[in-house]
Amino acid sequence: MTGKELGDKRGRPRRYDFHAQDGYRDTFAAYAVSALQELMERVIDQIEDLPPEAFGYTAPSSWFCLGWLPLHLAVSEHSEMVRLAEGLDLPPPPLDKQTLSALKYGALETDGTVPAELNRAPLLIAAMRAVRNSVTVAVCRRIPDAQRRLKDAGKLSTAQSVLMHQFWHWSYHSGHIGLMRLEWGSDYQWVMAEAPHS
Repeated sequence: MTGKELGDKRGRPRRYDFHAQDGYRDTFAAYAVSALQELMERVIDQIEDLPPEAFGYTAPSSWFCLGWLPLHLAVSEHSEMVRLAEGLDLPPPPLDKQTLSALKYGALETDGTVPAELNRAPLLIAAMRAVRNSVTVAVCRRIPDAQRRLKDAGKLSTAQSVLMHQFWHWSYHSGHIGLMRLEWGSDYQWVMAEAPHS
């Protein structure tokens, strides 16, 4: 299937109003998870209707295929959440062998390609959801103070800075995904949500 055959997609409305989730020790972390959830849902909406041919597409002058990006988002989020956990025992994401195999292709050390059998929307979406639901939420619920300096402090020295980097990372690569989808031949049309009534 080609992008022209698939046609354009009218996207889900973008949402900007977030509410702190219950069960978090830190208010910023509670809001951050809501915002990250919206960013992930937008990426899912961008890719859920795409066929394997789209995920194998590599844009001119790019070194990675479209299918690599969702896996890279999941891998990056997982590695940063493990750092935030600071040694706390975390259950491994409930992933089957195929999804675990897919996630390794999202690591930066790869050449940006993804095996064809892994380039399927349900698998890519499952990888993102598993990391978010099993790791990110668990870690963020335990954050006592998002502004406390981390033991392993680098450029991202607090939980707040790590989470802010995740906002940037999801937004940045969502733009890549939208552009690569367009170059493949199927546009993703952005839609604004109606303002909430007061």
